[in-house]
Amino acid sequence: MTFRHLYVHAPFCARRCSYCDFSIAVRRQTPVAEFLDALGSEALHHRANAPLRTLYVGGGTPSRLGGDGLGALVRLFGAERGTDECTIEANPEDVTPDAATAWVRSGVNRVSIGAQSFDPHVLAWMHRTHDVAAIGQAVRTARAAGVWNPIISRSMG
Repeated sequence: MTFRHLYVHAPFCARRCSYCDFSIAVRRQTPVAEFLDALGSEALHHRANAPLRTLYVGGGTPSRLGGDGLGALVRLFGAERGTDECTIEANPEDVTPDAATAWVRSGVNRVSIGAQSFDPHVLAWMHRTHDVAAIGQAVRTARAAGVWNPIISRSMG
């Protein structure tokens, strides 16, 4: 049987970090509905093909879509129905109990938490919007919501 593995790029960020060379759109407000509408026809095409084995939503900062927005994106591609792995990237400050619960409810089972560094001076130089304590709190929050594999990432934009 043929399986599919899909990467979806969510390009939205609150600011551009000093090291970032990803294709992003810095926005005060994330246009969630417009983004999901634009993905709609693409999602229909993918759902009609082989079963989805993995979905990875990267960016940018996919967690800027919010719990409900990311849940809707996951459902658009059918990843809520038994996908082996459904991963999203998130900034530590976006991993709230409500958001993490919504992600898990929609089928997310892995969160790549964009820590970048555990040195406060480096975080400030990078223009990160979280502090060191927020990293551990994000992991605890994700696990409490039922994410089976929250990981710390240093490659997220």
